[in-house]
Amino acid sequence: MEFFQLPNFTTDKGVVPVKLVIVEGADGTGKTTLASNLERSLTLKGFNVKLFREPWDDPSGKLIRELLRRGEFLDPLPELMLFLSSRASLMRELERYLNQDVILISDRSYISSLVYQGLIRGLGWELVRELNRIVCPQWYRPDLVLVTHVPIQVLKERLSSSLKNSSYDRMKLQDLESLLEAYQMLPELLPHLNVKLIDTSVSQEEALSQALGALRELGVIT
Repeated sequence: MEFFQLPNFTTDKGVVPVKLVIVEGADGTGKTTLASNLERSLTLKGFNVKLFREPWDDPSGKLIRELLRRGEFLDPLPELMLFLSSRASLMRELERYLNQDVILISDRSYISSLVYQGLIRGLGWELVRELNRIVCPQWYRPDLVLVTHVPIQVLKERLSSSLKNSSYDRMKLQDLESLLEAYQMLPELLPHLNVKLIDTSVSQEEALSQALGALRELGVIT
C-alpha cells in the first residue's frame, strides 16, 4: 500500500517534475541540521528550494511543541491525532508549490508517526499508516527519504548533554535503542520508497555530501 506520487505539471516550458525529499531520523541524530544544510546547499546551486518541518506552524503543531517543551506527552492515539491535524495543514501549504519547478524538503513526515506512534508507542504500523491515509490522503510519495543515524553511544551523549529532566526526554532515553533500530529498518519496512541511510556521526560537510550524492543518483542534481 503506497502513498501517492507527486504529479508532473505541464507548463509552457514542458513538464516540470516537482521533487519531494523527506529527512527523517531520531532526535539527536542531526536530522534538522542536515535538512537545513541541504536547503542551503541546493539554493546556492541555483535550485528553487522550500523547507518545511513537522509539526507544522499551525495551532495543532504549536500545541505539540508546547507539550513537548513542558515535558508532557499524551496517550499515543490522541498524540497521533494532534500530529495528523498539523500534518493536514502542512499538506495544504505544500500544495501551493505543486505547479512550480521546486524541490520540497520536509523535516519529518508521516514516516515519523509510523515509527514513533506506530512502533515505539505501540499503536501498530498498519493502524498508523491507515489513519495517515484517511486524514492526509494527499501525502505524496517522496522521491527520496534520507534517514540520519549515529551509533547508540553517540546519540546517548548528544541527548544527555541537552536533557531537561522532562518525562518526554526520559521516555526517549528508555526507548533509544529501539528507536534507532526502527529507523535503520526503514529501507526494509518501506521497500517501495527510495530510502537512504545517512551517517551523521561524521562532520556536517561529510553528511551533506552523502545526501547530495543520493540526489545525484536520482538525477535531481548533477
